[in-house]
Amino acid sequence: MVYTFYFVKNSNDRLLQIARNYVWWKDPNEFFKNESYFLGHMMNLATWDDAMVVFETLGEDAFIKALAKAPAGMMNKKSWNFWHLWLGLSVPGYPERKVG
Repeated sequence: MVYTFYFVKNSNDRLLQIARNYVWWKDPNEFFKNESYFLGHMMNLATWDDAMVVFETLGEDAFIKALAKAPAGMMNKKSWNFWHLWLGLSVPGYPERKVG
């Protein structure tokens, strides 16, 4: 959570705008309390430029943690595969929602 504290306290207008773009239904600072949740949405929806701004701010470990904590349905299969491969990770099975 070191990154989260840094991000909230030192965020600039660009980072807050990125958060608003990808988690528009809530105050972006609420999502920074749950960094992995914010990153999961951003990694699924963001443009490359936006993703790199966030990556350079939060770092590789935060992205890896977000993938590890991503609940079923947060990311599409393309994003799931892309980020694992881009980060040099093996691609585990796509998380599936269990009904019943």
